[in-house]
Amino acid sequence: MKSTLKSSLYFLSFSVVVSLVAACGSTSRSQRVFTERLYRESGLTSDKIKHVQFYLDRDIVLYRVLKSGDTRLKEGKLIKRGGNRVEQIVLKSGTPGVVVFMPEEDRLGICFDPKNSHNYLMFGPSKDNHNRYSLLAEKWESKTGIVTYGPNKWKTPASSAYASLLVDYKDVSSTKYRTVSPEGRTIED
Repeated sequence: MKSTLKSSLYFLSFSVVVSLVAACGSTSRSQRVFTERLYRESGLTSDKIKHVQFYLDRDIVLYRVLKSGDTRLKEGKLIKRGGNRVEQIVLKSGTPGVVVFMPEEDRLGICFDPKNSHNYLMFGPSKDNHNRYSLLAEKWESKTGIVTYGPNKWKTPASSAYASLLVDYKDVSSTKYRTVSPEGRTIED
């Protein structure tokens, strides 16, 4: 009975190990953050990178004030008349984009607009964001950044500095294991 229980435990352990190895060695597909290292290791040329599908990992909000109300001084008080007209563009997390412009090897102009290739944002490796390809701005201030999108300058919240690119990633490497668990050896009489 003891031997049967021992054999069953070995079989169960072996089955668990085989299942885990099979799961680890299987082909998996997911999205991965596009980093400076991944770009370098992939060996993508400037022509080939234009065929890679990119995605945003978080929302990016662009806005600009089209018209600001008048502010006047009257009897020692500031009086504001009229409201602001603000134009806003929201690029949602998961929005697909493609490279349409590369001013430098490590700078990617990514277009998310299906109708106008001139509407793109610049991305590059950010030391502050673990070398991920993140949104670049002409200038980052404490609460906003200034970016060019199409022919206009837009503001974006400082949190957009961490917006990064994702790529579809498929790992086709596999590792095969052969596991043996000897029962042990005892002294013979």
